[in-house]
Amino acid sequence: MRLLPSLLILLTGLASAQTDKNYWWEGNNYQAHSTNYISETITPLGDGLIQFDLITQGCTRGTGGGGHADDCDYEFGVLYRSQLTSKISLLMNKHLQYSFQFKDISENDGVGFDGPGITIFELYPAWFSTRNNGPTHHIWYDPKSKAIEIDVDKKWLGERSHMSPGWNTFVIQTIQTDTARGYMKIIHNGKVIVDYKGPTTYNAKKGIEYWIGPYVCCNFTKEDEPNHSFLYKNIIAEYAKPVSKLESKISL
Repeated sequence: MRLLPSLLILLTGLASAQTDKNYWWEGNNYQAHSTNYISETITPLGDGLIQFDLITQGCTRGTGGGGHADDCDYEFGVLYRSQLTSKISLLMNKHLQYSFQFKDISENDGVGFDGPGITIFELYPAWFSTRNNGPTHHIWYDPKSKAIEIDVDKKWLGERSHMSPGWNTFVIQTIQTDTARGYMKIIHNGKVIVDYKGPTTYNAKKGIEYWIGPYVCCNFTKEDEPNHSFLYKNIIAEYAKPVSKLESKISL
């Protein structure tokens, strides 16, 4: 009987383990979200390397992400996630640069996702009480076709590239703004795949956060889709010089 209080404490901890609002990795503070258990799906590997596992069989209750009270109750269909949200936001109307490296280490390419596939990176205005417009930028990936699809401020740009075997490097240069001076340039493995000019977000008065890790929405996952595993490394978010001055300095 002495074990019962300890057991109850343990079970309580496990029940809330899918959302961690103070998840520390590489000296930075994130929010962690998983529709399975965080300890089983988000694995720091040292030296700036982290593994995300997307479990596509069953949703573990208790996860809230992107404004959803519980991902298992999502009104538009089944979704799965294994993500980290930055807790340091960068300001609107500034030159920003995000970069990361990505590698698909899944044992099986799967049967192919519906819709645009799996979100592997997104920009999202930081939470404030009247925010209701959702993310402003996604990079999607389908492990079956290797297609990479993009949107900017809800403007669908469609398929823009294909994932290469091994490590893939992404650089996103942008001003996040609701004015015409906005831009977004996306470079994949040294090749410009998006060069967009115009508004890039709504009035994100609390600044812009980035999300890393896989997220698949709204019944995009087919019945026989296996689990997937992805590696990320060298994740950087920073204020930057204007694109014209950066282009000659990018070495991938």
